[in-house]
Amino acid sequence: MITGLYFPHEGSILIDNEKTTMEAHRALFSAIFTDVHLFKRLYGIDRSRHTEVKKYLKMMQIDHVVSYENNRFSTLDLSTGQKKRLAMIVALMEDRPIYVFDEWAAEQSPQFKSYFYNTLLPDLKLQGKTIISVNHDPQFEEAADRICYLADGNVSRQINSETKNMPGKTIVER
Repeated sequence: MITGLYFPHEGSILIDNEKTTMEAHRALFSAIFTDVHLFKRLYGIDRSRHTEVKKYLKMMQIDHVVSYENNRFSTLDLSTGQKKRLAMIVALMEDRPIYVFDEWAAEQSPQFKSYFYNTLLPDLKLQGKTIISVNHDPQFEEAADRICYLADGNVSRQINSETKNMPGKTIVER
């Protein structure tokens, strides 16, 4: 529901305590889900930004397997990790205020896991972006300002940046 894929059956969606439409809500998010799906074209992206796409292809180290010409990617026949890197490029080009990454680093090499958590996420944070990153890799918890542990569909525990380095200190425990 957070990204707007599902409609609430009751209640309202509020942003900054103001009611909003589902369309306006969805426009806030770029999401990369585990079962990533890609299109050869970039929709809703100005064609004049092609040099930016090429910069991201190089940054994600997939410029040797996929190119971008005439508003199209040359191929989508990529490994799962490469597909997720291409999806990241699409998300970065959308430049929305909130990113949701569902197990983005799971199929990445150790190099790209490190890049994701230690370079990309901090860069997005510096840009004022909100990042919701779902992962099962405690090695990179330091990258988070807040950690929410889920169990049986509920938040079982939360740790924020002020308390995460204090053993036993949590915001919520159930």
